[in-house]
Amino acid sequence: MSKSETTNRRVVSMLATNPTTLEQNLARVWHRHVDDLVAVGVPAEMAEQSMLAAALVRAARSEGGAALVCRLRDAADAFERELLTDDAQCAQKYN
Repeated sequence: MSKSETTNRRVVSMLATNPTTLEQNLARVWHRHVDDLVAVGVPAEMAEQSMLAAALVRAARSEGGAALVCRLRDAADAFERELLTDDAQCAQKYN
């Protein structure tokens, strides 16, 4: 089997999964590309910022700016709750 056939089969199997799995698989692809870019000398921060910007533009185009802002706020709120929970658990351990 050729390399392109193998890649095509991987893409098809990735797309045949549920949305959460698809998102996780796409994240793995992004991370592999970041690693490849860093390996050839691109600063990691630059590669990550570029990929983040591309993802945000894509999301804004597909969902609209307002929906994207709401989703980002929800994600930020969830992240903040997680940090606060972790801080509270750490404080309980040491008290």
